[in-house]
Order: sequence, then structure tokens, then C-alpha cells
Amino acid sequence: MDILWVSLIKTLVLPPTANLLAIAAALVIRRRWRPTGSALFGVAFGSLVLLALPIVSTELARPLENFPPFDLAKGPQAASAIVILGGGRYADAPEYRYRDTVHSRTLTRLRYGAYLAAHLQLPIALIGGDVSGGSRAAEGMLMLDVMREDFNTPVRWVETSSRNTAENAMYARQLLSERRIILVTNALHMVRSKRMFAQAGFEVLPAPTDFTTDFGPRAYTIFAFVPTTGGLTQSHAALHEYLGIFWYHWRYHGANSESVVDYKVNHVPPTAPP
Repeated sequence: MDILWVSLIKTLVLPPTANLLAIAAALVIRRRWRPTGSALFGVAFGSLVLLALPIVSTELARPLENFPPFDLAKGPQAASAIVILGGGRYADAPEYRYRDTVHSRTLTRLRYGAYLAAHLQLPIALIGGDVSGGSRAAEGMLMLDVMREDFNTPVRWVETSSRNTAENAMYARQLLSERRIILVTNALHMVRSKRMFAQAGFEVLPAPTDFTTDFGPRAYTIFAFVPTTGGLTQSHAALHEYLGIFWYHWRYHGANSESVVDYKVNHVPPTAPP
């Protein structure tokens, strides 16, 4: 299925759009079937409020963030490369003269990847294409600019054609001869990412970043029971991951890198810091 159609479907079935559509449908139904419409309204509105509660959004995210931070004590012998996944672009950024740059989510991953590379002295692979169909620079190249200009960190490989996490893994398999990798992505995204990279033939050491939960005791204040936009955003992100895990299991189960055709990768020679 085309990436744009997948994005549209995700928008329609995830909150808050799904809830708002259900509320609109409930108001229409109530004109003729009042009990049914009222029940639908209650479920749609009530679930929207629940998803906005920080306690609900945190508990939705917690099972996904089940990989602890990477242990630097494992040393460089633990893997042969660090693979950093793209997480979106910041398009037409006015403060950068209306050029594209990386999304804050991608920037967080790059910063952590540069930190790991500095401590472990391992080569870096940047993975990310362009979902717009080639009208913009690939995300991998935007990531490369940030690593060189902002973090002064050399990069060995850049992949520029993948459009989702499954393609991230399959194209990376074509690019890297290294099979034991440290994988960097958001903690919420790690379950799906690790599964796809393992399926593509990698031995994966997870290196999650940007945690939304923690591994300590669950202590909540009164504010955890007050609806917030942040809570709704986190619930949306967690439900997106659950939906992605289900979809990937159905769509990509049994797929492998040899099934991918018409790919393009760029090899970037190692660069010394200026």
C-alpha cells in the first residue's frame, strides 16, 4: 500500500481524529436513534478524555519502552556499527532560510548516536529516505549535515531511499556488511525497530533514547489525573506504535532484504573532524 494512503488511514483511526469523527457521527445518529447516538457520543468523548490523562498515556507507553538505556560498559566489542534511524524532517524551516532540516525527534537520536560513537569509537550509519516521492532531499542527507556541522561526528554510511521502519531495516541490510549493530531510535519506537532489524538479519543491541516513562517506582501526583494535550500526544504516539506493530506483523512477516528491489544507497567515506 502506498505510504501516503497508510498515513491517511493512520490519521483517521488514531486519536483525536477517530474520536472527533465518532462524535460527529453520534450527533447525526442521535436525531433518529437517540439511545445509540448518546452511547456512541459517550464512548467517543469519554475515551478522548481518558487518553488525555497522563496516567493513561504513561501506562500505554510503558510496555513499549521495555529496553533499558544502552550500557556503555559493554564497550566497542559489543557491536561493529551504530545505526541511527531517521524520525522525520522539519520542512522549510524559516530560521534556516526556509531549508529543510531534521525534526526534533531525529535530532535527539543523532545527538545520542554521536554520544555513543564518541565513547565507543564505532562507525555510524544514517538511515532515512524521502516519503514525498523524491521532491525533497532524503532525510539521511539532512542527518548527515547535522552530524558533520553540528556534532562534528564522522559518518561512514548513508541510506536515502527507505520510507518506513521496515524499509529502514531491509535497505540497511543491503548497505552494511556488519551484522552486529547498536540501534538508535526513540524508546517508544524500539520494539518495532528491533523486530524489523532482527528479521532483516541483524543482531541488534538496542540503544533507546528520549524515554517518556522510567524504570523506577510508579509514583503519580494529582496532576496525572488532569487531562492535558501532552497526555493526548503521548497516547497518540503509543497507540501509533501498537498499530504499527500489528500492521508490520501482518504486512512484513517473513519478508527479507532479498525481496527489496530498486533501492539506492550512498556510501560516504569516513571523514576526520575538522
